[in-house]
This record gives sequence, structure tokens and C-alpha cells, in this order.
Amino acid sequence: MTAQWRLIYNPEGDVADVLAMPSAVAEGKIAGRYIMAAKATPETVIIQRMKRKGILAGAEVSIDREEAEKKEIDIAVMPKAGRASTRPAETISFQEMMVKSSDQFESVDRDEDDLAALIYTSGTTGMPKGVMISQKNFISECAITEEPIQTDPKDCFASLVPFFHIFGLADGCVLPIFRGNTSVLIPQYHPRKFLATLAEKKVSVVLAIPTQYLHLMMAAKRRRTGEIPHLRYCISGAAPLPIKVIEAFKEIFGAMIVEGFGMTESTAAVAVNPPEKIKEGSIGLPCPQIELKIVDNQGKEVGQGIAGELLIKGPVVSQGYYNLPKETKETFKNGWLRSGDIGYKDEEGYFFITDRKKDIIIKGGYNISPKEIEDLLNQHPKVKEAAVVGLQEEDKKEAIKAFCVPLEGEPTSKEEILEYCRKALATYKTPDEIEFLEVLPKSATGKLLRKELRDDYKDPRLIERDDS
Repeated sequence: MTAQWRLIYNPEGDVADVLAMPSAVAEGKIAGRYIMAAKATPETVIIQRMKRKGILAGAEVSIDREEAEKKEIDIAVMPKAGRASTRPAETISFQEMMVKSSDQFESVDRDEDDLAALIYTSGTTGMPKGVMISQKNFISECAITEEPIQTDPKDCFASLVPFFHIFGLADGCVLPIFRGNTSVLIPQYHPRKFLATLAEKKVSVVLAIPTQYLHLMMAAKRRRTGEIPHLRYCISGAAPLPIKVIEAFKEIFGAMIVEGFGMTESTAAVAVNPPEKIKEGSIGLPCPQIELKIVDNQGKEVGQGIAGELLIKGPVVSQGYYNLPKETKETFKNGWLRSGDIGYKDEEGYFFITDRKKDIIIKGGYNISPKEIEDLLNQHPKVKEAAVVGLQEEDKKEAIKAFCVPLEGEPTSKEEILEYCRKALATYKTPDEIEFLEVLPKSATGKLLRKELRDDYKDPRLIERDDS
């Protein structure tokens, strides 16, 4: 196997992102992106599932290098002073690599099934997993999106989704390069500055996540920004987009947000709402070469309108998880990718996602969708956003707890929220508890992290001190 190449940390997006990732793949190396930790462990990097042994030591630590070499242990030592800093063994800085590299670019012939990149999942329901993306996966993603997202050489892309996320990488970085389009890089996202960039650079295709579209609308209202004639596509992914946001965005900018669906394990988009007939709230229709189906707990396909797990098949489906054979076997079966998402298909073949399978609440024998309750709470005039989880009680029964972020300047109470729910929900769906928060826990791309709201959640990155 070709030696791995990984971009570990890059504090601000710049042209290095476009040079580093596609060039590494084209040169036959295995690329990988960094994942930064949350606030609990600031300025740290997570490199999951690596099996090589190594020693990271301070400058004054004495190490038996000969013995370490015999046992195949890598060594990285912090220098006493100077520009250099602690680094994992066998790595070089990007600047150092650029200085030493030749100015003659040479691509390498690779088999389509060769590993091209390791991209990590966001870990919304568990630990992040390294998804093995092949050469074929990247090429296929460019091919299957050609029909639902049509562009011409004059189009200009701007991705607000970071390139360590599969949506930003595959559709915001690789796709425009593959099609020969212009890409505008956004080193540091700021809504007002980005609106100016939209106009100045004549951006016609924008990729962003739901929270960023909300920011852009608020900034546009303050600046009284009107329609942008050259804006053709606004593509949303990474998290569900509320219907009211789509409607409000079109009213302000004159452009429709096209919502798609994909996973890291499917190399980004596998379904897109076709611009000529968008069904709001839907993830759309399968892209060309992609098969989607809804199955029950026994793996049998169900009929229209019946909820079940969404399965995905096609050339974009990954080979599996890096160094996780058990998880790979559970998720990838007979060519089908088990998404872990609950949804249904309507009479016109459009697919809808209602929940994550692991988030379903079972109370009194009923399967309860947290998203259904969240959607109701998000319509409350005093609620900015909400999240709902199931909590295990002492008698092993599950209770429903709702977390609400109130709108600024709009005080409310637990009783007001509960009364609102009682009027619209069945008794067994009404939350048992309400808690107000200033913010909800989310991933870097805006995905709600329900796992962090549960009572038994522990950050696996933290090491607890044993004082016994």
C-alpha cells in the first residue's frame, strides 16, 4: 500500500486546501483531513484508528532509539526552541513539503478500487469512524451529480462547508475542479463579507449548511440586500433544512435552495431535489446510478408511505471503515449501505428522512420520532431551536426530554411550552421534561449532537484522574 499522506491541521482555509487534497490523490497517495476537537479539548487533533506505536517526548527526555527501532516504535521529540514544534513521527509541514517538491507535476495511474482518502464521520451517535473513499468513489460522485446539478464552464463555485467534511470536499472542492469551474475560497466565513464576495466574484453556485443560510438571510435584511441575478444554485446539505428557511431565502435572494442528502459513507450526495420540481422537506430523488430503498427490521422492502430504514446502493458507496471490520460488516451488506436513517418514499418516488434510527424513542410500546416533536417546538414563536431525546428512567422506562433555546427578548416558561405541546401532540408524545439552554451542541457543520444531551454522555477524549 502506498504510504499515507495526511493534512493534519490547517487553521484557515486557503489555496493550500485545493493544492493539497486533489494533488495527493492524483499522485497516488492516501489523503486524509484533520478533525478538530470541541471546546473541551481545545487545539487538539483526533487521528482515529491508527495502529502504529509511537512515542511523543519532550526535548530533555532520554529515549533508547535503537531499542525503539527494533520494536518498530516511531519517535517524535519536541525541539528545545526555534520554529519547529512537536509533530507526529514521519511528518513534514506543508511549507517544508512545498520547498522540497518538484515543480513538475506527475499523476500516478491507480486502480479504481485503490484507497484515495480517509474521511471521518461527524460522530453524531458514537465515535467518529474513518471512511475509506476510493478513487472510483470520487469520480462517481462527480458523474452522478452531473444531471441534477447542471453547470457550465462559466459557473463560479463558493463552498462555505469546510473541506474536512465530505460535502465540502467532494462537491465543493473536487467537483468544480473536475468540471473546470472557478472556485472562490472562503478563508474565514463571515456573513456580511460573504455577501460582498457573492456580488464581487459573481458566484453562481453556493454550498452551505442550514445555519449558514440563516446567517446570510439575517445579514441581507440588515444590509437590505436584494435579489442576486447571477446566483443559480444554493445547495444545502449536512443537516435537515426547515421549510420556512427555504421560503424566506427565496423571497430575499430570488434563488431557491436545493436540498440534497448524502453521507460520508456515500461520498456525499446520493439524492437531490430536482430544481424543476422541488418538494420541500424531501431529500429528493435518487441521483443517476443510485438505488435507494426503505426496509423494515428484517431487511424487507416496504411500500410507499411506510417508514423504515433507508438503504443506499451505487458506485459512490465506500469500501467501509478504516480498521473497523465489525462496524463495516454491520453497515455494508451485500452492496447496500445501511444509512441508519428512518424515512419513507412517496407516490412520486421522492424520499423523506424523519429520524436517525438510534434516536427513536420507545415509550409505552410506541416508537416516537424526536424530529416530529422538534419540528413542532421550532414553530413556537418564542423558540429559536429545539432538540428532543429519550432518557432512561430508574424503572427502565424511557421519558421524553426537550431542550429549547429561547429567542432573545422573548421570555417563556416550561409550562407554556408543555401546554403548547399538549394542544398539538398525543399524550404519549408530549415531553415529560423541558430544559432551557443558551445553545444546542452541534458538530462543526451544524449537525445536532443529541448524544451530548443524554444523561449518560461522557466525552471519550477526556481522561479522568483516579485519586484513589
